[in-house]
Amino acid sequence: MSSKSIHRIERPIIKQCNTSMLKRASLNVFCIIMVLPLFIGAGTALAKSFCFVKAETYYEQVFCEVSSKGNGRSLPDFYDFRKNDPLIQALLLKKPAARSGITLAMPRKNTKRIRNAIVKNSLENSAKASVNNETHQREEPSWRRDCEFDGNAIVCETKRYVLTGNKNNNTLKEGALSKGNRMGLAPYGKRLDSKADVSDYLVLSYQRYIEKMLAIGLGGVTMSSGKFAFLFHDLTNRGVSFNERFETMYRHLIKDKKTIRVNERASVDRPLSMERCLSLSDKIITCAATQKNFLFVRA
Repeated sequence: MSSKSIHRIERPIIKQCNTSMLKRASLNVFCIIMVLPLFIGAGTALAKSFCFVKAETYYEQVFCEVSSKGNGRSLPDFYDFRKNDPLIQALLLKKPAARSGITLAMPRKNTKRIRNAIVKNSLENSAKASVNNETHQREEPSWRRDCEFDGNAIVCETKRYVLTGNKNNNTLKEGALSKGNRMGLAPYGKRLDSKADVSDYLVLSYQRYIEKMLAIGLGGVTMSSGKFAFLFHDLTNRGVSFNERFETMYRHLIKDKKTIRVNERASVDRPLSMERCLSLSDKIITCAATQKNFLFVRA
């Protein structure tokens, strides 16, 4: 039920309840039962925020942007939208995108399909050295052999990395949610058919993305390295700027974060394998699992 339809129903029900309670106290329970779903519905509407953290493709990102601008009323629910193929998604978005001032890239017949598993492997192969700090370069197999899971942490010899989730705004650094805080991904300026160049770019960009998500307190809802790389190919194959798209995403996430509290609870609630973990730096390890990405930050 949309928030609009909730508002249409809410007024007559509450009015009915107030009148009834004045006449007959025995209807108190009835009124509570009738009004309660309205509050549940409001909670459901609230859960639809942070749309961009769910978006894994170009059209899903546009869906979120259109919805944030109030032009998505004719669109289906996000997960119903996801079930459609790219052509149908593009057709659904065409008019709402135009109303939102978005130039929509239509599907290309010769667009390559990039599988998450292939892209993930290219990212992991490039991560054999820590890319952000030359003094901490290590062979990937070596660091994995030295590490093990310990509850909600990863222990690597004398170093301990603790699972990090979302953080509410009172714990963030000053200016984290300001307009001046930008994702700041570098544009990709090399050949797309150069696997080495693409992989190097993705490793550096993914590390930046993770650090910037932590900065605004959304470490519990990051995308995995595989999904990140998939989105890079999905955007660039459509002629869409990868870094500009992520800037748009980050701007909307900051806007949502200013007004919405997050659940700070974090726990490893599904099996993890060290083989699906990446050491992004001496401070961050990220581990991909089914439908979720886990971040471990050095204590």
